[in-house]
Amino acid sequence: MLDYTEQDIHIYRRAAQEYEMKRGSIRYRRASFVEHLKVHRDNPLKLEIQHLLGAVRRRRAGEPVVAAEQDDLRSLAMALEIERMIRDGVPEVAWLEPSR
Repeated sequence: MLDYTEQDIHIYRRAAQEYEMKRGSIRYRRASFVEHLKVHRDNPLKLEIQHLLGAVRRRRAGEPVVAAEQDDLRSLAMALEIERMIRDGVPEVAWLEPSR
C-alpha cells in the first residue's frame, strides 16, 4: 500500500496458510506480516521549487541545462507570462509553439 499523504509504503505479505480437521470441525489459520519501507519524507512542492531554482541558477551561470530542465524553464516562463497577462487585463492571445 502506497500512501501519498503520509509518504509511507507498507507491503502486506502472506507467509503461510494451514487447514486442520479435527472431530468434525475445520480450523483455518493464515499468517501474514507487514513490511514497512523507510521513505525519505520531504515536501514534494518544496523539492519541485528547489529543482526549478537549481535549473535557473545553472542557466544563469552558463552551465548546460538538460532537456527536462529546459521544459521546466519554459513552463515557468509561460506561467509568469500568464500571470502578467492577468495582471494587465489582457483578455486572450494566440500562443505559438516555441521551436526546439
